[in-house]
This record gives sequence, structure tokens and C-alpha cells, in this order.
Amino acid sequence: MFTVRSSSLLSASRRAVRMSVFPTRRWFSNETSTPANNDQSKPTPSSSSSSSSSSANGSANANGNGNGNGNGEVMEGLKKQLEEASAKLKECESKYLYALAETENVRTRARRDVENANKYGISKFAQSLLDVADNLQRALTAVSESDKKSSLFTGVQMTEKVLTKAFEVNGLVKMSAMGESFNPEVHQAMFEMPGDKPGTIAAVLRDGYVLHGRTIRPAQVGVIKAKD
Repeated sequence: MFTVRSSSLLSASRRAVRMSVFPTRRWFSNETSTPANNDQSKPTPSSSSSSSSSSANGSANANGNGNGNGNGEVMEGLKKQLEEASAKLKECESKYLYALAETENVRTRARRDVENANKYGISKFAQSLLDVADNLQRALTAVSESDKKSSLFTGVQMTEKVLTKAFEVNGLVKMSAMGESFNPEVHQAMFEMPGDKPGTIAAVLRDGYVLHGRTIRPAQVGVIKAKD
């Protein structure tokens, strides 16, 4: 039995040695053959560096051109927006100045209308009182010398003075036309008469009045006519 066991162990050890030797040779043959194939497939360092540099330059040029075109478009857009904003600003400024001038004109007209209303608002009332002043003046003129010492004459005279003073306080002033040159703006010629100074007023039929410099009733006068 010892002989059988020893022979079986010997055969088993031989098989193990064979199995261990043949795979090593096969692996070694594969390892030695594959590096050559790998070396042929791998690119050389010079070719890889040149290709990488060319690709880098191409990408840089592409990026540069793209960035340049993009920046140009952005600048053009900003310039256009700036021009539009400037045009709108000028338009708004002109509208503001126009509105400001129009507002100032309206304010000036309103102020002038208020002043005219305060000054000439009593024109009709003053014209109605002028007839009273005319009648008082006629009454004083018609009184004889003997009646001028009477109390009635004194009362009429005082009334006429108070009315004239009230007229002056409110800007209503009587015009003195006698002896002045004829002015069609403040005088109304009723007739002509001979005299030494043609165009001069020689008679006054009815006194004229001005209210704050504006004629509300022209004086009715007689003018010396020109010599033939």
C-alpha cells in the first residue's frame, strides 16, 4: 500500500508542475507580443503635441473671433440704446420747456385778467355815475351870482366835490380838454369853429373821463378849424 500511494503522489506532483509551467510560457508569449502592437497603435509624443497645439490654437482663434463679434454686437446695441435715450431726453426736455412756457403764459394772462377786473370792473357803474356828475355840474353853472350865497348852492357844490373825490379815489379822473390839441383817442369833435390855432380845442360840451388810464368816455369838444 505504501508503494501505490507514493506512485499516485508522484504523478499528481508532475501534473501540477506541468500546469504551472505551460501557462507561464503562454502568458509570457502574450506579454512579449502585445507591447509591440501597443507601440504601433499609440501616437508619438511629437504628433500628439502638435495635434494638441493645433487644436488649442484653433479653439483659441474660434473663441477670439466669437468674442470679438459678440463684443461688437453688444457695443452696437448699447450705442443704439444710448441714441434712443438721448432722443427721448431731448423730446421730454422740449415738452417740459413748452409746458413750462405755456403755464407761465396762462399764469400771466390770469394775473392780468385779475388786475383788469380789479381796475375796470367798475367801468359800467362809473359810467352810470358820470351822468350824475354832469347834472351837478350843470346845476352849479346855471346858478346866478345872487344865488351862489344860498345854502342850496353850497349843498350842491359840496355834493359835487365829494363825488369827484370818490371818483379820484377809485381811479376815475376828469380830463381837462380846454386849450389842448385835439386827440381822437380821448376827444370827440362835435363841431369846428374859427380861431387862431387850428386843431386846438376851443369849447367843451361834456367833460371826458379816464379810468386807470383807459378812456371810458371821450370829451365832446369844439375844434378850431384850419384856415383856408
